[in-house]
Amino acid sequence: MKRICLILSLLLLISGCGNESGFNEQDLRIPSGFVRVVHAMPDAPRLVTKIQAQRLPSLNFGESTPYQPTIPEIERKLEISFFNGNDETTVATRAISVPNEHLFTIIIAGTMAAPEIIMFSNEQPTSKEEIPVQIFNASIRDPASYDFFLTRGNEVSSNPTSQLSSLQISESYLIPAALNYRLQFSKTGSNEIIWDSGPFQIAETSSNPLFVVLDNFGTSPEAVRVIAYDNERLVFPKDPTASAIRIAHMIADVGPLDIYVEGELVDQNISFQEVGMIKEVAPGDRAFSITSAGNSDDVIVQETLAVSPGDFHTVALINSMEEPLAVINTDSFRRIPQTITLTISNYSTNAADVSIFVLEAGEDPSDSFPITQQRFGQTTVNTLPENNYEFFVYNPLSNIPLAGPLLLAASGKALYRIYIADQTDPSLPIQLLLGDDLDPPFEPLINHD
Repeated sequence: MKRICLILSLLLLISGCGNESGFNEQDLRIPSGFVRVVHAMPDAPRLVTKIQAQRLPSLNFGESTPYQPTIPEIERKLEISFFNGNDETTVATRAISVPNEHLFTIIIAGTMAAPEIIMFSNEQPTSKEEIPVQIFNASIRDPASYDFFLTRGNEVSSNPTSQLSSLQISESYLIPAALNYRLQFSKTGSNEIIWDSGPFQIAETSSNPLFVVLDNFGTSPEAVRVIAYDNERLVFPKDPTASAIRIAHMIADVGPLDIYVEGELVDQNISFQEVGMIKEVAPGDRAFSITSAGNSDDVIVQETLAVSPGDFHTVALINSMEEPLAVINTDSFRRIPQTITLTISNYSTNAADVSIFVLEAGEDPSDSFPITQQRFGQTTVNTLPENNYEFFVYNPLSNIPLAGPLLLAASGKALYRIYIADQTDPSLPIQLLLGDDLDPPFEPLINHD
């Protein structure tokens, strides 16, 4: 009985405290902050961002993290770095504090020699009628100022939404969610539109869409391009910028192939282990039809693949005659000073899972960590400091070596490609096929023939 009376007394005391002057139910809210990072530094390799002890996903140029939860209202150290072959070299540090209930954006811009870290925040949207939108000009290769026109429906605007010089960011515009936005830009003072997004959607679930002008390393002849991010990369489904593909034939038991895109012949007579020329194609979801060479009725595989506007791609034909597959990856042809860009593709059915080691001469894979682990059909793009390396492929379960060592010579701005492939005789070991700068001459130019 005494225990019951004591509990009742405590409950009365607590409820009484809740009615005291100055108590605010909002004080019970859990603090929430979110941060995203955009890599817009054109001469930088893959970058790592840490906020105190919180390590965010690493990024290549032109990539953005989704919004990541982070502790708000506490000043913490922001550190941006890259892997130099042995450990991490710091590019820039800042002190940051993410406001509570805000979306915080960090843009890594400028150059390695003169980094610019752009930071801003917006309140988390509470209404589909007021979604914050911003534009940032990250281009450093082109010093021009640009006029940006963000319109909706059939609107025609003679006055730019923003006028931005290099490394300038616009104010935050609050706009409603809609299906029919359009973004165009031109050089300041010119009536010539450089790029037109076509209609695109800003959804009710959007969180601070950000449009970024980047130095262009893609298919377009223009010096710059626009990429947009929300909580993921925004899609411009009507973007007319031409794309490009090349075909890699990696099916050991299939003869030469012809390749059709939307019914049009784009490459022909591609033999096993051959990589075709780069060809221009229209962007979007494209219907690919792969046939025996010279026989369009003998269809080996049909697949619809997403071809992103303004990008180079490799379409690989893999697996076997019984179950042929077509997979696509976006190629990175940006040449980085004092850095090797190494793209690795695992197209071997005999090595469906592999550990890949890229080590300095004399280092032992058994004492090292793999640069990547890959499943069948997967491609990864890696950046390495200029150095001499040895390339190994191991079975990740048994640690049995499958291929290598292959010597990769030091060469700044190099674009190296390695295809892990089968041989026509399945009893033979896997092969390492060398591509791009490892199989010169290589210039990533579009072949219009």
